[in-house]
Amino acid sequence: MNCIKYKLIFLAIMFFGVFGWTKSSGADTITAASCSQADVQATINSAATGDTVLIPAGNCTWGSTSAQVVVNKGITLQGSGKDSTVITVGLGTWSALSIKSSNANIKNFTMKTDINTTNNADFISVASAAEQWTISGMKFDQTDKKLGTGTGYIFDLTSKRSNTTNTYGVIYNNEIMFDGEQVNFRGPCDSWNIAHSMGGAQNLFVEGNTFTKRPGGSIGYWDNNANSRAVFRYNTFNGVYIDAHGSWSNYELCSPDTHPSARHVEIYNNAWDGDVGWTTMYIRGGTGLLYNNAVTNNTHGRIQLDEYYVRSGKLNSPKWPYYPSACACDADYPVIFQVGRGLNIDPTPTTGSDQASEPIFIWNNAKDLAPVTIDNNPYGGPSAACKTYCNDTTLTVADFISENREYYTRAPQTGDWIYPYAPYTCPHPLTGLTDTCDSSIVGVAGYNVNAADTMPPSPPSGLVIE
Repeated sequence: MNCIKYKLIFLAIMFFGVFGWTKSSGADTITAASCSQADVQATINSAATGDTVLIPAGNCTWGSTSAQVVVNKGITLQGSGKDSTVITVGLGTWSALSIKSSNANIKNFTMKTDINTTNNADFISVASAAEQWTISGMKFDQTDKKLGTGTGYIFDLTSKRSNTTNTYGVIYNNEIMFDGEQVNFRGPCDSWNIAHSMGGAQNLFVEGNTFTKRPGGSIGYWDNNANSRAVFRYNTFNGVYIDAHGSWSNYELCSPDTHPSARHVEIYNNAWDGDVGWTTMYIRGGTGLLYNNAVTNNTHGRIQLDEYYVRSGKLNSPKWPYYPSACACDADYPVIFQVGRGLNIDPTPTTGSDQASEPIFIWNNAKDLAPVTIDNNPYGGPSAACKTYCNDTTLTVADFISENREYYTRAPQTGDWIYPYAPYTCPHPLTGLTDTCDSSIVGVAGYNVNAADTMPPSPPSGLVIE
């Protein structure tokens, strides 16, 4: 009898050992021992692709000259809530958190600075090989910056990367508080030799966030730099503007180093609330679609278009390869990588004539129920040095950026280079949200997902051109 009993126990052990006691092949949730950098990193190292690493509640510091949290596999790194898990960006020049794998998800905790955070300490950096990552449900707060110094970027997205057919990343439903240039983004190498991706997936998506100028700060802006392709939608901006950088001072980190501007932006269904000081959208290069945005309580609701080479005045600098003087004259039109330039006709362009004409379209934007002002000469024109160099006292940015050539104040229509256009699926599929964004909703703190997207309505008449 005992022999039969022991045989049954042995068989049960064998059965559950094979079928019940092995680690599940599905995704697991593993809780770190604490929120410390060492404990979180140890848990990440033990996790498998698809797992969730849960950071417990607490106050911890990440990032120093020798330590940071590195997400090097496709996992979810999840806090216990942005009011419960609070991470301070530490001393040193490293980023506190580095995403080094595709399909990584960062969510649900706070990252902030304190009085000890030094210059160049980034919050989150993304390595060149990573794509299809998400950052959501976070609070980023650059408070208590060390007196007399700045900090690095909240998002440092400047690593050189290859062209891809995938979405780079999605930053959604976060609270982001900062001032100055605290977001820096570069796009894929060779971006100008490949057709635009507006309306497509091959972009960075920034959607459903609330951006706020830090109390006591000057002004905040998101800087889209060399080669970048970005979509901004359903965000609320409080004292913060979006910048599409020009080529004049912009290193791309690719080979050859050609200093391109932002490739393109889509900016739609956002709201600006509060005075940003002087602009809402500052476009200095490339092309884009700017529509269905609203500006309230703001004395400076304008959209500004600019060209650095025309008004820079930085003479005799070897850094700028296309115009040794860094001053473009009338004969240099069109300027390479300027507003309204697009796909390279010549794979190694030396002038804007080597690039296709891809004008910007700007429509259906409202400022307190009145149209947003378009200003293509925001700084009063070229410097005296540029006018002297060009021997042209009447030189103006408007000679290079003019309506119905570099930009249109209407929606795309039949015959336009971008027609037909429709926005990409919203919310982005990587968010996991299932409803669609209501295209009638302008600027929300998080999504308002009620109805299907539709083609944006026709533009209002009477846009004001300064």
